[in-house]
Amino acid sequence: MTRVGVVTGMIAESRCLGAALQETPTANQPIVYCAGASVQRAHDGARALIAQGATALMSFGLAGGLAPDAEPGDLLCATDILDTSGGQWPTTAPWRHALAAALGSDAEAPLVTSPDPITTIDMKERLHRDSGAVAVDMESAAVAAVAAHASVPFVALRVIVDPARRAIPQSALNGLGPNGEQRPLAVLAALLTRPGDLPGLIRLGRDTARGMRRLRRVAALGDALFAGPFGGPGG
Repeated sequence: MTRVGVVTGMIAESRCLGAALQETPTANQPIVYCAGASVQRAHDGARALIAQGATALMSFGLAGGLAPDAEPGDLLCATDILDTSGGQWPTTAPWRHALAAALGSDAEAPLVTSPDPITTIDMKERLHRDSGAVAVDMESAAVAAVAAHASVPFVALRVIVDPARRAIPQSALNGLGPNGEQRPLAVLAALLTRPGDLPGLIRLGRDTARGMRRLRRVAALGDALFAGPFGGPGG
């Protein structure tokens, strides 16, 4: 029987899954771990999920757009996971194709993981040019590496939030705690010293809300997500 271990970067992403599974339980209940947007925690968490009985791994959550045509709310089923050191891991194609069809994916394309936030338009353009990836996150490469080492199937589902044409305000970087918790008061405190960030924060908030709405719709399709790499009840 397939049991999927899911790694997210934010508690809000994990709660999307939790709320959806409470409303519509699936025959294949996943094990969920929040890595707090940390490569090391994502690696350790993925290993812990395997130890707890996960027979397949999934990276799930939001991502930053790199390709010019990537829009907030777009769903990416990643074909390959890259890192900024030249690593590359393919996702499990049959599982990915099944998910893309069931979820109405907007793209099947590469995703790159960066250990540091990619915040400026120039940084996004450079990373897109160097990697060919359409989006960037901070967890998937670590999860992909663990899956490859354990010889278990792996997929990455990511919803675009900030498009390549927009920078991320510096104040926003204070908004995520080390355990993946949101810290709005820390953002407000940073905004006091950077009031010019306010318009960008408002746009980012709107984009994030749009991304989270799509992520919740994806999470609501529990059986489609967690049937496993071969589909059907029990994987």
